[in-house]
Amino acid sequence: RTLICTCTLLACGWTLHAFIRHIRAGWPRFTASVPAIILLGLMPCLFSSNEEVLSKTSLLFTAAWLGTHKVLASTINRGPLAGKGLTLPQFLALLLLPVFPAAVHTTTAGTSGAPVVPQGRLLDEAGSASQLLMNAVIKTGLLGVVVLLLGTMQLPDPLRYLVYSFGMVCFLAFLMDGPASFIISALGLKIIPTFEAPWLSSSLANFWGFRWNITTSSVLRTLIYDPLVEGVLIKSDTPPASQQRQGHKGANPQQLQHKTALQGSKQAEEDNPTTQAGTPAKQSEVSTHNRTTAVASKARAEQGEVGPEA
Repeated sequence: RTLICTCTLLACGWTLHAFIRHIRAGWPRFTASVPAIILLGLMPCLFSSNEEVLSKTSLLFTAAWLGTHKVLASTINRGPLAGKGLTLPQFLALLLLPVFPAAVHTTTAGTSGAPVVPQGRLLDEAGSASQLLMNAVIKTGLLGVVVLLLGTMQLPDPLRYLVYSFGMVCFLAFLMDGPASFIISALGLKIIPTFEAPWLSSSLANFWGFRWNITTSSVLRTLIYDPLVEGVLIKSDTPPASQQRQGHKGANPQQLQHKTALQGSKQAEEDNPTTQAGTPAKQSEVSTHNRTTAVASKARAEQGEVGPEA
């Protein structure tokens, strides 16, 4: 069953990468993605709920939940699977593992001329591969302690529920930080953090939107929230006309300053008569202008001398 599940998941990912993601976004791509969505949702059914809890739970979260939502987001040209230039290993990792890539930092010229950087957890990075691997090892050890406490001690109900919750955090962090360290080191992808000290949450919104299971909330954001805010379901591959007119959007601020300085120097050179006379072409124009002025002055002088005699 493990072999069948692995081969089925890899076949779904290969089909999505090689063929389906090149189909026009919308109903055509959604229709072609339906078999993959069904297979991803059925994979947990291969394992028993009593004897293979870890395998079933992992597939429920990574394949049946996150995987199907990532594929659905890609049908409207959104989410991590809609990124251009993804190699097959990168595509498979983003589809089958509980991770979400970090967004690219972009700058937009504001009214004051200063770059405006979009805010949000999609711009955060989880850290280096060694940091994530260390976090996974620590959470695995803590998960072992939780299992030992629950199996050997009779805890009061409130304390037992608290230990259960802490064990869930450790399990999900282990499930996410381990694959994340592999993705960063082997595939060169930057990903967002998965958890951010959820026990320090100041409100329910802060807990769900900024600290707890950030990968899941990011997937839901690209699939539901972003289309509602933008007012467009299918994201276009080409930027809006207003962004195309901003030729410097996304450019390096130092490059913008250098370009502005060059334009200012060119304008100053055109306005400065001394600089204008520095090149051979400008010297020729100046001498032609001087000769024309001299001829005109001589003609006026001759007319002035003939005038009194007449």
